[in-house]
Amino acid sequence: MWTIASICLWGWLLWTSAVMHSEYRGDIKSGLMSVAGLRNGWLLNLPIDLSDHQWRVLRGFSGALIVGMVVHVWLSSIARKLHPTAHSLFYAVSNIGFITFLHGKGTIWVLLVGAAVFSIGQVFKGSRLNPALTWALCIAVNCASDYYHGFEGVRFGRYLGSGFSWLDRYGG
Repeated sequence: MWTIASICLWGWLLWTSAVMHSEYRGDIKSGLMSVAGLRNGWLLNLPIDLSDHQWRVLRGFSGALIVGMVVHVWLSSIARKLHPTAHSLFYAVSNIGFITFLHGKGTIWVLLVGAAVFSIGQVFKGSRLNPALTWALCIAVNCASDYYHGFEGVRFGRYLGSGFSWLDRYGG
């Protein structure tokens, strides 16, 4: 079912791009329709902004991203064949590892806030206090993050001992 939906979506996107390209091709080539910084792109020669920082970073890491996706799918299928619990454990470990790779020591704050929100939900489930306390915690964390300009100034080595000082140097 999802395969058919995916094929239909990609087909529609390509068809829409081709129709849009054919409608505006003359205007773009004649110069009637121009935007500074646009170049001919790789998909049906559609104009693309190559100066965009996010697009440049995505292009730069697309090879590693594709390899990572293939390896993730391969390891996930192996874990699924081993045992359903192994599959869940694989997803938990790989997702936390990926987030840590991207965000470095900032991952600890995300996990702490997530654990606190989860704990509030477990302790106060079914109570009217549950949403109020959850919102209060999240607003307090956002206000503290804004006031302290993020949590970059917190040094784990100082509070947890020298064994954790490597976290202070790893920014993701």
